[in-house]
Amino acid sequence: ESCKNLRLMICREQGLGDEILFSSLIGDIAPYFKDVVIETTEKLVPLFSNSFKNLTVRPIALDGENAGMQTEFDYDCYCWMGDLPNLVGFYKWETARPPYLHADKSLTDSWKSKLRPLAGSRKIIALTWRSIKMDMNRAIHYTELHHWIPLINDPRYLVVSLQYDDITEDLSSIPEEVRQKLYIPEIDLLDDLDNVAAILECADLVISPFNATLAQGAMQGKRTLSYQLVGDTMALGYGDHK
Repeated sequence: ESCKNLRLMICREQGLGDEILFSSLIGDIAPYFKDVVIETTEKLVPLFSNSFKNLTVRPIALDGENAGMQTEFDYDCYCWMGDLPNLVGFYKWETARPPYLHADKSLTDSWKSKLRPLAGSRKIIALTWRSIKMDMNRAIHYTELHHWIPLINDPRYLVVSLQYDDITEDLSSIPEEVRQKLYIPEIDLLDDLDNVAAILECADLVISPFNATLAQGAMQGKRTLSYQLVGDTMALGYGDHK
């Protein structure tokens, strides 16, 4: 059955990183429908609106908790973002594509004016080292800030922290002279994803475990470097992911 006369609503996934990863396939499914609505986490609305200019982007209204209470239906059909690989083909997931997340230009220019003079001839590295959710089982997948002291001290780089929660305890684990070299943006790194996107645009490299920052940097087309234990929970599709 043709979908050309139908309006599709795409619903968010449970994690921010998942939303960003799966949204890479929205451009593959959109041409098959008359119109597409993206319902996403509220803090992603500005970034997605700037990136999917021909689609409707709005905060999530339909989710697993209120699906039975929804009273407005301005779409003909819907799917969850996590279903997109199955709908468009897993081979699409493994196909290289141009960056599709675009930072606000004025914010990017503003951050360049701050960071480039500080960096001088140095490369800018955006760094996160752990997840916001930490327990004994999850800790083995992440690093601690003091592990990155050699990088922060390296005169070739300006390291910008994009760790998106309270890092007071992390900072106490490194010497004061090292803390002074680590650039910490004075913004809400958890919720202000527009400014995070602008900072990522300024970075020459993003170093991060598997979290939303890594996904966002990659989907903005930035060089990314990550690390993991054996077994990649994000290795979707049929390829050999290493």
